[in-house]
Amino acid sequence: MIFSRQLLVLLFILACCPAPGFSAEVEIKKSKLDIPQDIVKSLQIRVSLGQEKPKVVLSTQTPFKVFDGEGRLLFQGSQIEKTAVFAQEGQIFLGRQSFKRLPLVLDSGKSVLQLDQRTYRDILEFSMLPDGRLLIVNELDLEDYLRGVLPWEANPGWKPEALKAQAVASRTYALFKMIENRGESFAVSSDVISQVYGGVTLEKTSTNQAIDATEGQILVYKGKIFPAFFHSTCGGHTTRAENAWPIEPHPSLRGGSCGFCNESPHYRWKVSLTEQELRTVLKKMGYNVTSILKLSAKDIDESGRARFFEIKYPAGKIKIPANDFRLAVSPMKMKSVFLRQITHEGHTFTLAGRGWGHGVGLCQYGIKKMAELGYTYRQILEYYYPGSEIRVLAAPELG
Repeated sequence: MIFSRQLLVLLFILACCPAPGFSAEVEIKKSKLDIPQDIVKSLQIRVSLGQEKPKVVLSTQTPFKVFDGEGRLLFQGSQIEKTAVFAQEGQIFLGRQSFKRLPLVLDSGKSVLQLDQRTYRDILEFSMLPDGRLLIVNELDLEDYLRGVLPWEANPGWKPEALKAQAVASRTYALFKMIENRGESFAVSSDVISQVYGGVTLEKTSTNQAIDATEGQILVYKGKIFPAFFHSTCGGHTTRAENAWPIEPHPSLRGGSCGFCNESPHYRWKVSLTEQELRTVLKKMGYNVTSILKLSAKDIDESGRARFFEIKYPAGKIKIPANDFRLAVSPMKMKSVFLRQITHEGHTFTLAGRGWGHGVGLCQYGIKKMAELGYTYRQILEYYYPGSEIRVLAAPELG
């Protein structure tokens, strides 16, 4: 997710059988799901806090309990001073104590826990990956999770109606992933692959107010939830979800004209890439070419976005899904696949385009402007997710 200080909203779906333009081995993801009664009764979301650190520092200033993976109480106390947590030889160490029955679950009793430089609510769960790194999952209430998401996914200084629209979109996306990933270790990650989540540390009054004002509100289409994708800047036109990823077409994710984001600093962009840079990108993607003769945008969709890039080299040509190529180059450089021009001079390719992000669903700089013009959050959501309705997450209403 990601924008306005917003960096990158890249809601990519890891794919897996065939959508138009994708190979037959790729599975098409569901775009609509039923909302189970039991998930509504316990709206606890599991968030992966990252898997890159072999060690973290933990502390808490309030009473806590530690359980093993089977729910047995191991010990409890009034607080934890700064203590290293790391995995070693099939065990997780909490200071000098080691534990084999994993995961190791630290429950703050609805208080907060400090992990390195960030603070998190409720529960932290520590387990170990095969390579010895820690997998850390924060389990907490869905509404509290959103408090750590919205300050990243929207600018806290934007108008309340824009923040409310983002709150409903983020809540809808999170609940969709909770349902889609039931039975997995976690529902969402804390980075741009899902929505950026920073815990209590990032919470702001204005975004908390937007969450409270829309408490429990999600978007549905004919009673079913869908992934309410969003991105920074569409550049004048959003696109269909199935044009970006292998996913079922959805009436509320069909794309359309947007006349509200032209004041975004990302509305137009230009980047120059050397042939060496592009060859390095291609090598990381598994293509080893000695020189690049031409780079072309192919299969342009109705929004103006490329679905594929074609790279010609002396021995032939390669066709790569556009979003895969963009992310491999870097979304900070190649902000979108909505390209207006590609030029080639010497050993340098220059790309000029519009917008930032995948272009599906809600345009964040668009909602900023709409709120400034007096649109309500309900009108904003209807504009970017046509045909959708707001439903309140209350079990009797979902029957």
